[in-house]
Amino acid sequence: MSDYLDPNNEELLKDFFAEAQAQVETLEQSVLVLENDPGNRDAVDEIFRAAHTLKGGAATVEMTELAQFTHLVEDVLDGIRSGKAAVGEALIDVLLASIDTIKAMLDARAGGSVFREDIQGLRDRLASFLPAAPGKAEPP
Repeated sequence: MSDYLDPNNEELLKDFFAEAQAQVETLEQSVLVLENDPGNRDAVDEIFRAAHTLKGGAATVEMTELAQFTHLVEDVLDGIRSGKAAVGEALIDVLLASIDTIKAMLDARAGGSVFREDIQGLRDRLASFLPAAPGKAEPP
């Protein structure tokens, strides 16, 4: 592995935080577009790409909590892209809450700590928008 890809490399971390900030801004802007135009496929694709990029970057710098949480957000977005989840007020609310949590995770890491708040309720809300797995009952 190159020295640059070492998760403790300050240059890599600096690049990661700059990229993460750009992806969070894209997430916010695109969710607001989606709120006003629920059928906007371009906004869904932008949100998905931003979440995917953020997830990959977080995994590269071993920010596991961020990578795992963003993976769940990405799964929900994939459900929207595939037509298995509908965009509505509840989904927009959970996406905005997820962005706030992503920001808090990034702030914690930028401050030298790890985000440790209990977000199981938010995870459950996100998971409620996931398509049911084969053999699993659809949520009410």
